[in-house]
Amino acid sequence: MKIFLLLLASLLASGANADDLRKIAVLALMGDTLTLVNHRPETGSNIDRNLYSSVPTSASAIDNMLATEVIEATQRVGLPGNLEIQAVKYPGRYETARWFNGAKFTPPAELALAMTQLEATHLLFIAPYRAPSMLKTANSSVGSGHLEGLGFYIDRELRIKRADTGELGQGVLAPFAYFKVWLIDLARGERVHEQAITASSTASVARNKNGLDPWDTLDAAQKVLALRRLIRSELDMALPKLLP
Repeated sequence: MKIFLLLLASLLASGANADDLRKIAVLALMGDTLTLVNHRPETGSNIDRNLYSSVPTSASAIDNMLATEVIEATQRVGLPGNLEIQAVKYPGRYETARWFNGAKFTPPAELALAMTQLEATHLLFIAPYRAPSMLKTANSSVGSGHLEGLGFYIDRELRIKRADTGELGQGVLAPFAYFKVWLIDLARGERVHEQAITASSTASVARNKNGLDPWDTLDAAQKVLALRRLIRSELDMALPKLLP
């Protein structure tokens, strides 16, 4: 786990009119923790019985990684020739009730000043999104409870096959990325579009050559890569919708 966290820290409405997009600021406020969700079998109750824990990462490692991935994704999918994009920093936390009131966006004064100094016309804002667990397998989806942010879901009872060899194993490790991206028109102070992302993948414990613990199905570098692949794939699909 320690090696994984060190690697993560180091690696880690309507569409807008394209004529109005000149300079985009990118801000990710996902927090400094990964979420580990340990599935516990339910016994006929709707109560979420999973065990949730938070694993701290280096300060801003996740946010910096998300902002970088957004910038790189905009380059992959293509942007209008005159559009600039740049990350912006904000040291505080995202407070849902205070920042959004319907379509209206009211950022803290410190953030508003930073975007003014950047001369940004729009903001791409990324924050955690909470939604029911829908973890993708080869032919369906599994999971219970809710997921939010970035992390890993562990089920020690579920039996699934390796996608490549068909080998069956009992236990699964599922990286997930649950977040939302807003495009905000800063001149109007309004949210003009948003995309909710609920991405996941599953790795059967049959991949684990060292034992039966699902957590060890992927090593530290593979865990980081699995999260980044999810994020990149989803951003490549979401950004063309956000930046028509």
